[in-house]
Amino acid sequence: VSTQSTGSTIQSRVIGSFLCIAVGEAMGLPYEGLAKEMIAEHLLLEDLYPSRSPRTSLDNFQRGKWSACTQLTLAIATSLSRTKKIQLESIAKEQIKQLKKDNYGWKETSVRNITRLEQPNLERPQLELSAIDNSVIVKLTPIALYFSVLGPSCTQAEKFKHVESLTRMTHDHPLAVVASCLWVKALESLLRGKFGMLQSFHFRKKFLLCCQADALNLEKEYQAPNTLSRRLKLLYKEYCSSTKFAENTLVRISKGGTQFVVDSLTMVIGILISEKPSFGSIIRVTMLGGDTASNGAMVGAAIGGIYGQKILPAQYLSLLYNSEEIVLVGKRFAEFVSQSQEQKSSAIRTYALSAAGIVVVSIVVVTLLRRRK
Repeated sequence: VSTQSTGSTIQSRVIGSFLCIAVGEAMGLPYEGLAKEMIAEHLLLEDLYPSRSPRTSLDNFQRGKWSACTQLTLAIATSLSRTKKIQLESIAKEQIKQLKKDNYGWKETSVRNITRLEQPNLERPQLELSAIDNSVIVKLTPIALYFSVLGPSCTQAEKFKHVESLTRMTHDHPLAVVASCLWVKALESLLRGKFGMLQSFHFRKKFLLCCQADALNLEKEYQAPNTLSRRLKLLYKEYCSSTKFAENTLVRISKGGTQFVVDSLTMVIGILISEKPSFGSIIRVTMLGGDTASNGAMVGAAIGGIYGQKILPAQYLSLLYNSEEIVLVGKRFAEFVSQSQEQKSSAIRTYALSAAGIVVVSIVVVTLLRRRK
């Protein structure tokens, strides 16, 4: 969200991001965990959301219904809107509320990790070291939106510290922290209008190179294996050899885009830089297999945040489950973000006026002293 944006533009981008998260998740959820070839076998020649799911584990399938990625995003947005700051206990309570309200489509690890938040800090059981699924990444979209307004008033180290704390609430693993920090920084940069909103090959190449460098630095910082930076390096090599690499190449490098954070984030970044981002990017990533729900949600977060609510076709919105709740939470969060932006602008103006006043007083004092001499 550019610091020059009007309140209405901020609202459009916030609501657009939240709605596209839900759309991507709803489109991908029926195919979650399936390979690209299996999705192609079950894919019906129909528009909009799948009308059936080949997944036997998805009980009570409902067309256009979203799940944990969207719910946890709304939980963090609600907490920030109410407390006006990043408060871990408040975020934990909101996440628990969402789980209790509806656990449709939730992964077992996500259920366990959110359920444990009901226990007091000292009594919470140890997290599974294997808890490095990508549900931790997409829910941080409100944090990226918030940071995009704070700008330099919050240092990058402070931002990473907030993201680390939020990540370790449910995913206490260095790779999860690295992926979360990288995604929040990358998404924030796109929301601030950097990298030309990925409109050209030059900007997409530059974005990918920065992601690779950030991944390497974060892996060193959190003593994590160089898994993610190596994947992005392969992605960069393939991308430089062709302005648009084949989908099979992306599937190969991302190891199928599974729920493992490294696989998923590699797939998402690859989709965003493979061509000019559009609503079609959300559809495309859900057809490539792997953790199609989370991957679709993450691409949706970026597409909706870049272009705003206008990018979402009306027919997709009309069939989306409980879109009213998403819009309501989005409006409240956008109001909070707009207020934060105004407070920041006011503080800058006050500082500028104070600095100008000091300069004027100094000039007057120097002038008087010279006259006395």
